[in-house]
Amino acid sequence: MRLMGIACCCLLITSVLTMGTVGVENGEKSIEELCTFPISEIDASGVLVEIEKEPQKIVTLAPSSAQTMWEIGGKDKVVGMTHYAEYLEGADERVVISSSEGEIVLESVVSLNPDLVLAPSIIPEKTVEKLRETGMVVYYSSELRTIEDIMEETRLIGRLSGECEGAEEVTTWMQSSLDLIYEGTKEKEKPVVLYVFYGWTAGEETLIDEVIEKSGAKNSAKLMGISGYRQLNAELIVQNEPEWIIINSDEIEEIKNNEIIQKTAAAQNDKIIVVQVEHLNQPAPRIILAIEKIASGISQETEVGHSGLETEMEVGEGIEFYRWNLFMTSRIFGYVGLIILTGIVIVWAKGKWK
Repeated sequence: MRLMGIACCCLLITSVLTMGTVGVENGEKSIEELCTFPISEIDASGVLVEIEKEPQKIVTLAPSSAQTMWEIGGKDKVVGMTHYAEYLEGADERVVISSSEGEIVLESVVSLNPDLVLAPSIIPEKTVEKLRETGMVVYYSSELRTIEDIMEETRLIGRLSGECEGAEEVTTWMQSSLDLIYEGTKEKEKPVVLYVFYGWTAGEETLIDEVIEKSGAKNSAKLMGISGYRQLNAELIVQNEPEWIIINSDEIEEIKNNEIIQKTAAAQNDKIIVVQVEHLNQPAPRIILAIEKIASGISQETEVGHSGLETEMEVGEGIEFYRWNLFMTSRIFGYVGLIILTGIVIVWAKGKWK
């Protein structure tokens, strides 16, 4: 009876030790099921896109889809991309399939013989049709106007490319980051901010509007009744003078020379937030870094101004830190639970063996 009790204790402890591993394995199996090929998806053009097996060679026709592939761990599958995605690490090892004007060079795409072509909504549908005429598998995405749209697109690209696990990790990191930003800004006053790019601004029903709101601010253009994108003029700026101005990292000199902007209280008080253009203007996972940048800027927790982009973490470190934190948290809770359970078992065993 004593040996039986010891055996039961050992079995119970062993079960706890392996519980985390089994849970992970089961989770991986469910993700693998999502990534089972062949796969079929109806795209934005209404075409049923069928992929027979996991793609090994992928061409991205816009930087947003390239960035997504990088973040979900599928960059080694990307063989072709536009020159607008050359900021990504290792991009110089890929074939550039666009002209200097940004147009897709069909011959370059065809020469790569890709298993899958990812075409975001910014690509003309005629280009997609011409590529399909060559027999290539092309997935044409819908326009992404919200952060939720971007998260869904990330999961979709994960399924299409066979990178479901990486996509799930990235979207979980995105949501966790948004939750932290919300908790840090919900009790604070929401300042009015104006986004300016090449003399234009973004109002209601735009991705930029959601980025501004998620960062804990109010969109000046939206307050002025602007919907979509519209050119700015002095009257519009004076009508609802913003407390902060947001610009892209590639427009610092232009803003310095803009007399109208420089006359605003925001500019005179050095309340201009410079956001990395690839983070803010590409509907992809790194848009979270743009939200973090704006949120920290308007709360004045970091120094911002004309000096350029300043971040607490290098690109990609946020996701890696989240993965490490998740791993360590699960291990800590697992070991604490094991210690408590072992103590209960010992107390129970002593009572039985008296």
